[in-house]
Parts: sequence; C-alpha cells; structure tokens
Amino acid sequence: MDHEPQPVQQIIVDLDDNEPKPAPIPASEPSVSPPELQLAEQPKTKDNTSSSSSKPVASKEGGKSDSKKKAEKPKSTLPKLIQLEAYLSNHATDLIILLMIVLSDITMAWWGVWEFTAPHWTTPSDVLRYTLPIARCGGRLVSWNAALILLTGSKQLWTWIRKTPLHYAIPIDNVMPYYHKLIAWTIIASGCVIHLIPQIYNYASDTIKLRGGMWTFGKGVAGTQLLITGILLTVGFSVFYITTLEKIRRTSVGFRIFWIAHVLGIVVVIPCLIIHGTQRGYPVTVYFMCGPLLVYLVDVFVRRLYPPAMMITRSLEAKT
Repeated sequence: MDHEPQPVQQIIVDLDDNEPKPAPIPASEPSVSPPELQLAEQPKTKDNTSSSSSKPVASKEGGKSDSKKKAEKPKSTLPKLIQLEAYLSNHATDLIILLMIVLSDITMAWWGVWEFTAPHWTTPSDVLRYTLPIARCGGRLVSWNAALILLTGSKQLWTWIRKTPLHYAIPIDNVMPYYHKLIAWTIIASGCVIHLIPQIYNYASDTIKLRGGMWTFGKGVAGTQLLITGILLTVGFSVFYITTLEKIRRTSVGFRIFWIAHVLGIVVVIPCLIIHGTQRGYPVTVYFMCGPLLVYLVDVFVRRLYPPAMMITRSLEAKT
C-alpha cells in the first residue's frame, strides 16, 4: 500500500549570516514553525540590533515616567466651590456650635473687663486699675465655661436629645469629648493664666491684703478667702489637666486615677468656685451654674438609677 510522502523541512544555510533558515512550506499544508525557527527567520542586521538595543532604553524611560505619574497625587476634578459646599454640608453644625461658644466667651470676657473699668468702677490704685479688669475677665470666663462643661458632661441628657429632632441640629457625637475638652481647656487657660497671673501680682505687691475673713458678704474684699479658695482651685485645675493626659488616661491605673480625680474635683472645685465667685455679697457664680448644676445632678441620679446596660436591655425589649 502506497503512502503519500510527507513534506520535509529542509534547512537552508545562509552563508552571509551563518544561521539556519527553514525551507518554505507548501501552500497546500500550512503549518506554524516552532519558536526556534521563527526566531531564526529574522536575520540579525545592524538595523535590527540598533532597534533592539534602543527598545530597552525606551522602556526604562517609559517606566520612569509611569512611576513619576503614580507618585504624583491625583488632582481633584471638582471645583473649589463644590469642595467648599461639601465641607460645609458635613461640618456646618460643628462650625455654628463652635462660633456660638467663641462669641459667648468674647461676651463674657468683655463683661468682666467692663465691670472694673471707668466710669462703672474707679480706684485710686494704679495697679488695680489694670490688674482687676484682666482678672475679672478670666473669672467670668471660668464661671461661664464651668456651667457649659456641666451640660456637656450630662450624658443621659444627650442620649435623650438623640431621640428627638434636635439631633439634626446638634452634633451630639462631638459633645463628648470634643466640646467637653475644648471647654475644659478654656477653663484651665482662663483660670490659671488670665485670672491667676494678675492676682499673684496683686498679692505680691500687697495691693490686695489678707483681711476680711473667709466670706465676701458685704462691701469689703475678703482677701484671705480669695487666696485660699484660689489656691484650691489652681490645684484642682492642675490635677484635672495632669490626669487627662493621654499617656496617663490610656492605662488601666491611669484611667482609675482620672475617674477619681474627676469625682473628687467636682466635689471640691464647684463649692470653691461658688465661694470664690461671690462678689460683694452677690454669689455671681451661682447665677451661672445653678441651672446646669441641677441638670447635671439629675443626670447623675438617673444614670445611677438606670445603668447603661439596663437602658440598652429595655430598649431591645421594647423593639422586640
């Protein structure tokens, strides 16, 4: 039985390049040559070698440019006005609350300075004419922000507000600790810097004398009481500041110290503020703090009566 002859690839040697080349395959039976032979079909000439050598250089340059493009931060395509609109829509309530706090602090500071300036108040002392307005400015800021910080610490109150439509207008999640911490820093700066430094100079220069007993009821100035309560308030504010540092508060023992310092501080600081802030028989600090203090005490009582775990359990039972 006769077999048809299979086409045989003949290797033709190119004398110029000394590299083998496959013979042409008949058109009737197309086939694909092996990769080795495909490479052999391209003779190495000077043009090819130059082009092949230039290709890696181009790829390197292209790689560098691509890496530079990746390293560059992508530019936003949104206009600046649209970015500003998006920022305001997300943070407008925070900015409004912050602006209200700043404006109220400016008002209280101006009120304190106004009380001890002419023609409302005059003094023959050249020292008190300048130190008392500054000290009273810091005192008014302490009294006002002490009332605000009691409201920010009323956790049960804000839990209740969260269930009302007011939560759309008030950034409740930022009340504690953002606004609480901001107000606390204002109290420390106002009490330990703006109020304390002029009073130290007054006592050091003997402009304010240690007299008048322990109470300020009457027209006189109780220098002894003001000094004692002022020292206690300075110590209390310093303890507040030290125990709220993150390195201390983040540890288990430090948090316990932080909590005890807050409890004892409230018990000591609030009475000292009320006594220290009594001006010529008028308990001015009480006028600021009576409402927020009542809210805070009720809030603490409710939290002790209904712990957070019990409140969560009741809310889950109500949903089911």
